Amino acid sequence: MDTQTHVIGAKVSCKTRHVNDRHIRTVTFERTQLNCEYSGQAVACGKVREELNKLGFKSTWSLIKWIKEA
Repeated sequence: MDTQTHVIGAKVSCKTRHVNDRHIRTVTFERTQLNCEYSGQAVACGKVREELNKLGFKSTWSLIKWIKEA
C-alpha cells in the first residue's frame, strides 16, 4: 500500500522578470497530495506558481524542498 504524501508549501528560489536577482522564498498553499495517480506534483507546482505570481515573482523558479504536512 502506498503512503500518501501531502504538502502545504514549498521553499523555492525565484526571480522577478528582466532582473537577475534570485530570492529564496517560502510559500504556503492549501494541503495538496504530491503522489496522486495523475499529476499530483504538477498540481502542487501550479499552486507554487500562483503564490509566486501574487508576490510579484513572475519569472522562473526552482524547488528547493517541499514543506510536508506535520
